[in-house]
Amino acid sequence: ILANIDYIERSTEEYILIAPGYMLCSMDYKDAIKYHQESKNDITVLYKHVDNADEDFLSCMTLNIDNNNRVLNIGTNIGAFPSANISMETYIMKRTDFIKCIYKIASLGTHAYFEDYIKKELPNIQVGAYEFKDYLKCINSIQSYAQCSKEMLKKEVSTELFNSERKIFTKDKSQAPTIYMKNADVRNSFVATGCKIDGTVENCTLFRKVEIGKGAKIKNCVIMQNCKIDPGVVLENVIFDKNVYISEGKELKGDIEYPVVIGKNTAI
Repeated sequence: ILANIDYIERSTEEYILIAPGYMLCSMDYKDAIKYHQESKNDITVLYKHVDNADEDFLSCMTLNIDNNNRVLNIGTNIGAFPSANISMETYIMKRTDFIKCIYKIASLGTHAYFEDYIKKELPNIQVGAYEFKDYLKCINSIQSYAQCSKEMLKKEVSTELFNSERKIFTKDKSQAPTIYMKNADVRNSFVATGCKIDGTVENCTLFRKVEIGKGAKIKNCVIMQNCKIDPGVVLENVIFDKNVYISEGKELKGDIEYPVVIGKNTAI
């Protein structure tokens, strides 16, 4: 942040919102910003109350919050209890205050996260909490990525993330429509354009230009773009990175909690 502080200093907006890249949700920040303005907090942190903290959101930060939605202290989720207030590590504050914080942290001469500053300054500043109540997933491990891919196959999750009023726009790289051949049997899966399927696909996510050979059986897998799976291959609980090729008759099976991961540009 310090290396790019000049960009923030040149900005004219009154408030700044900081959000990580590994917290997945679809959220309109307007209500949270309005809450921050009305609460007179120095910093407002967004959080979600969960009842599965002993299974999910491990190593994420947790918040202890009083009846006035003020953050009393910040800890780490070690999975000891199911109920917890999980920090989304998303913060709202005045831009000028944020700049002062960054320079203050830098003056200490040590590498530090912004969260470390907040923990240290809790007795001196007012840190409030704003609750988010919809779908949230922290993708900070292979296991959480695999789990999130399965959850996206649920109608209520995919509808909230992809078909809400807040559309997700990205660079359009669509291919020709996917070809479902004579032996194709596809169930409960996301399939991108440009694929060619002649096998069985169940509970999977297929990226662009994936080829599934005749009689191949793919279950609970994430197959990234331009992978080729030959006839007769059996895959279960597997994640393929880009450009992976697996030859005829091979079989790979991982555990449902610990999938097998194959790196990009690999031939098996």
